[in-house]
This record gives sequence, structure tokens and C-alpha cells, in this order.
Amino acid sequence: MPLRIPLLAYVLVSALICTAISGGMNTAISYALYAGKEAETMMFAFPSTVAGDVVLTCIIGSVITWLISGQLALGDLGDAGPLRITGLPWKSAEELPGTLLAKLAVASYQPILEKKKDDKARTHPVRNFMYCAATGALVGLVLLVPTLGLIFILAGYFSVEHDATPDDGVIWDMPTLLLYKGMLGALMGLVEQPLIVLLIATKPVPDEISEEDEECGSSHSKPTETATETPAQQ
Repeated sequence: MPLRIPLLAYVLVSALICTAISGGMNTAISYALYAGKEAETMMFAFPSTVAGDVVLTCIIGSVITWLISGQLALGDLGDAGPLRITGLPWKSAEELPGTLLAKLAVASYQPILEKKKDDKARTHPVRNFMYCAATGALVGLVLLVPTLGLIFILAGYFSVEHDATPDDGVIWDMPTLLLYKGMLGALMGLVEQPLIVLLIATKPVPDEISEEDEECGSSHSKPTETATETPAQQ
């Protein structure tokens, strides 16, 4: 029997889990990327550029989050999943925002959501993967780079490099880099995971909706039949 939980509870728990995983992964990648290169690492240097790393992290991290977190949320909230969201009205695709980002997002998950209704969706794994990857990249480019990315680039420059001189030696030491990239990854997970969950949770499950429509239709038809039969009997 599916476990019924409020949407807010699921969003909070999944966001915290995604925040911890994303922050930990970015910290580990930073350690492997900058080990032994602290002396040549600067915000706008090349090739050890922190600013470029931030932009790529926003885009690539968004693609990975969209692919992995989306599949996990589908497994939890799908019609065969272990959870049911309570107190949430279902919305159709037409009621979602009509932006390009929203349309790509809906298209990326729609074939998977309707796989029981349309078996042909299972035969297009490459198309589904490309939809999800394109949506994740667009979210990172449109949503994360101009906000978190720009904030972290400015914050890193003014807090670490602004008053630094060449005589200071290593400006971006390893603990600073690990903390910096770990915080960026954590905030990325905290921003994106609720967006993915809300997108999936507000999509109707075709099988369930069809059953609800049949029940509603049968319940509405019965009073009509009794109302038409009563005058005839009189």
C-alpha cells in the first residue's frame, strides 16, 4: 500500500538529500581537480580558472541532477511508486508555464510518465536521455549561471582575491577551494531538486486520472437517470 505524505515533506527531505550529495560530489571533484595546482589557481586565470569552473559546474551539475534526481523522483512518485502526495491537485501540461524551459521539462519526462499508456515510449531511451540532458543544461544556463554562478564568482573574487598581491603566494588554498565548491554544489542541489519534484508531482498519472474520470462520470450520471425516471413514473 503506498505511503501518503504531504508534498512539502517530500520536497524538504529530497532537497536535503540532494544538497548533501551534490555538495559532497563537488567537494571531491575539486580535490581531484586542484590538487597540486593551488599556486596557479585564480578566479580569472587559465587553465586553473575558478570562474570557468563555476560556470561549467552549474551546467554539468544541472544535467547530472536533472537525470539522476528526475529518475529517483519518478520512481518515488510514479503510479507504481511507494509514495502518494496528499492535498495536491493534479495539473495538466496545458496548465504549466508555457515557456520553452517548461515545455522542454515536460517533454523530457512525459514519455516516461506515460510508458504504461504508450509502450512506444520505452523504445526511445536515447530521445528521452537527450530531452532530459538538454533540459538540465538549459536550466543550468538560464537559471543557475546568472544567479548562483554570478553570485559565487563575485563573492569569491572580492572575498579571496580582491586585496591579494603576487607576494601572497597561494591565494586559493585547498581548504578554501573545497569549501567554496562544496557550498556551490550544495546550493545547486537545494535549488534544483524542489523544481524537479514539483514538476513531476504536478504531472497527472494517466491511469489514475482515467479511473477518477470514470468514477466521476458514473457518479454524475446516476442522479440524472433518477431525475428523468421520476416524472415518467408519476
